[in-house]
Amino acid sequence: MHAQHHASLQGVKMSAELDDETDNHLWIATFGTKHLGQFKTPREAHAAYRQAHLDHHGSNSEFHPDYTEAEYCADEHLPEGVSITSSSTYLARITLPTGTSTHTQRLGCFKTIDDAHAAHRQAHIEHYGTASKYFGAPHD
Repeated sequence: MHAQHHASLQGVKMSAELDDETDNHLWIATFGTKHLGQFKTPREAHAAYRQAHLDHHGSNSEFHPDYTEAEYCADEHLPEGVSITSSSTYLARITLPTGTSTHTQRLGCFKTIDDAHAAHRQAHIEHYGTASKYFGAPHD
């Protein structure tokens, strides 16, 4: 899977790697050819890019560092078990325990966030039964 560049945030692209805690894609920040690190959100990755840009160009920079909430990627706000793919579909997945570790099972790609999250919810209920946090809960 190739990394997907964030449409509006220069120096930010989505990583193929998933965050172990949230099961969402990580975000990579780069400045020129310099790798600045992987981050949990596009906002964090962009903050690293902004800082590198300002460090490099100093007070002569014409870079505008302030973005509104709407300009940050929706992937930051996707429900658990859902991430956006490089083809702009939504991947549903679930991370399940396997002995002393975990295994991420891909559930498929969907056209909408709601459909992907419904697949995640269903798989969670099927695996955990009445212990599932989604069991008996209203849909989002």
